[in-house]
Amino acid sequence: MRSLSSCFADCWSKLKPMKLICSFERRLTVIFISLAIKTKNIYQSPTDNLHAMTPLKVTCAIITIDGKILAVQRSRIMSLPMKWEFPGGKIEPAETEMECIQREIREELNIEIKVLDRLQPSVHRYPTFTIELIPYTAHYVSGQLQLKEHNRYVLLNRNELSTLDWAEADWPIVQEVMRL
Repeated sequence: MRSLSSCFADCWSKLKPMKLICSFERRLTVIFISLAIKTKNIYQSPTDNLHAMTPLKVTCAIITIDGKILAVQRSRIMSLPMKWEFPGGKIEPAETEMECIQREIREELNIEIKVLDRLQPSVHRYPTFTIELIPYTAHYVSGQLQLKEHNRYVLLNRNELSTLDWAEADWPIVQEVMRL
């Protein structure tokens, strides 16, 4: 989202070369355009930013399958398209972190896992939201891996994890996993 001053500056630069009657008319035109931009949700007020400051709690699983770590690539239609991540999802109301990660893995990948240890959460602020990513190590138990939301998956050794283009919130977790 753009700030009002940014929208105003944009409008002003476009109107400056126009042959308007006077500078007052030019300023008035900029104000009307800025208001029109604001009503189309291009402008984000400081209070709109409050939702971006409250972290969205999301769990993720660092799943080991045959000694390798599973990473999934976000689809083109998801936010952060084509970025790599550890699979997981949002914690639902009245759901524990462990319940969430098991449900999400079952829904997204069609597999069952055994959740092991909780790692250090990562808090990252994207332009429109803030995420608290809560990682758990896990082992594959059963099921045929099927991607239901993601583009593709890879199984990598720990030292290969840094070769992928990770979502920013996942990067601190990648670094921690590589040190384990």
